[in-house]
Amino acid sequence: PYWTHVLFTWTQTEGLKVYINGTFSVGAPIGNVSHNYGDPYADLVIGTGNTGNYNHYATGAFDEFVIWERALSPQDIWMYYKAAI
Repeated sequence: PYWTHVLFTWTQTEGLKVYINGTFSVGAPIGNVSHNYGDPYADLVIGTGNTGNYNHYATGAFDEFVIWERALSPQDIWMYYKAAI
């Protein structure tokens, strides 16, 4: 089986960043977390949109899912990717 290392970071200053196999892929400077703007306790939805209409699901399996208390640096992301292969 083939696996892909996917890592997301989000900060208020840099927004959303997506890393694929240890390398920066795409980002959104606004970094929309959800469509519940102003709600500090918005739902965390992974694998589909957070519009309330959950009909676009990601297919596949998630393994070793981790949530950090800080955004990892690009160097940290590369290190964790290399440790996994």
